[in-house]
Amino acid sequence: MNCTLVSQYRPLFAGQVELVAARSVEGEFAVMAGHAPLIAVLDAAPLRIKTTTEEHIYAVRHGLLRVHSDQVSILTEEALLPVEIDREQVMQQHAKIATLLQSAAQENKPQLTDELTWLAVQIKVVKQAHESHE
Repeated sequence: MNCTLVSQYRPLFAGQVELVAARSVEGEFAVMAGHAPLIAVLDAAPLRIKTTTEEHIYAVRHGLLRVHSDQVSILTEEALLPVEIDREQVMQQHAKIATLLQSAAQENKPQLTDELTWLAVQIKVVKQAHESHE
């Protein structure tokens, strides 16, 4: 099946794949050839794309995934490759926002929580990429 992954800033992947694994707001799921038509709202989470020869992992910040006629189209707010993530900087930012969240006004908590989740996804993707290369 054919797959494209595009963020609002740039195209990230286009090609034949065996599997796409993602997380929607409803939970985790995978798409393989012959999958029924689907539209899913993606949550901030790792996204895996497996080809016959390799696996790609991305940190995805919200988006839409559409399956139609053996074509998977993924549009994201933001997506990063593990090599684009500075783990130390992200971990420092995560700690800073976690501290801010404890004393934040109620109206600021959703935005801070969203940012904290996005940073946690980036940390997870870097860790998973590192583990897959060992």
